[in-house]
Amino acid sequence: MNNNLQEYKKNFKFDLLNKLINRLSSYNSIRGYDNQKRFTFNIEERYAKDKDKKVYEVKLLRGINNQKEIFVVRILADKLDNSSIINFLENVIYNNSLYYTSFTNMNNKPFKYNINLENDILVEFVLKNDIDIENCKKIEERFNDKVIVVKKEENSSINKDELQKEKAIRIIDIFSNILFLINEYNSKEDYDNVKPFLFAVSNYYDKEKECFIYSFNIKRGSVIEENVLTLRASIIDNSVIYEKLYDLLNKVRYANNYVIQSFNYSTNPYYAIKLNSNINLKFSLNNNIDRIFYKKFSELNNDKLDSDKDILKLLKK
Repeated sequence: MNNNLQEYKKNFKFDLLNKLINRLSSYNSIRGYDNQKRFTFNIEERYAKDKDKKVYEVKLLRGINNQKEIFVVRILADKLDNSSIINFLENVIYNNSLYYTSFTNMNNKPFKYNINLENDILVEFVLKNDIDIENCKKIEERFNDKVIVVKKEENSSINKDELQKEKAIRIIDIFSNILFLINEYNSKEDYDNVKPFLFAVSNYYDKEKECFIYSFNIKRGSVIEENVLTLRASIIDNSVIYEKLYDLLNKVRYANNYVIQSFNYSTNPYYAIKLNSNINLKFSLNNNIDRIFYKKFSELNNDKLDSDKDILKLLKK
């Protein structure tokens, strides 16, 4: 692999992690949200096929007792490259929402280095050798004067509907942000090993909870799909979902590498968009509103509507 390309991919993925950490911290900071779930970024070094390389496997786990893996990314680096992971950890520590850092010991020896951020975000780096331990201790020495954040309890009168909307908005923002980052990543010039990605949105109405449940999934691969990230939002009034999806679709429509859109009306109907960066978007048509929304959006390219906002007007009738 071209060294410049490997460096680009490595830096890109660390940058993606930083952005995701910030987005999830923002998500967990929603005022009035009293059902926070911890998000843990577990980083562990793995063997690479090339003996001169190593792989950092990063898993995003949700929850504490019964953790669920919702995200995974693997970062290839040179075997002797220790600065990349250290720079990443330092960038996390410089985060404005830093709470505190600590070591987890096993058999009287440091086993993990933990960076706790406000809003229940944890970054934990598994220490595989003495070099890792020494480097993380040096980080601690450099940050002896770091400020510990004191969490403040807020009294909030925000109602459930507004809380659901805010959570849904932030989830779609995370989904959209990753979409355009991956689009940039796959559009990298001279990158001849582009991996396919699928960004899929679906929903159903939960009669017991009396609300819509939306799933936002990112999958990687073609023959064997690997689930990269899954996010879910529940909402009673889903008009804000359509507004955010409209904004997302509009950005995609004007992307330089937009290729084609299509409908499939098989057993599980959906609206699809393909980008030449090997990214596919799939929006399930789960109800009549979905069918109207995506059909009307597809007609924008044919100038059948007077303005883009006509779509949202139709949904409010």
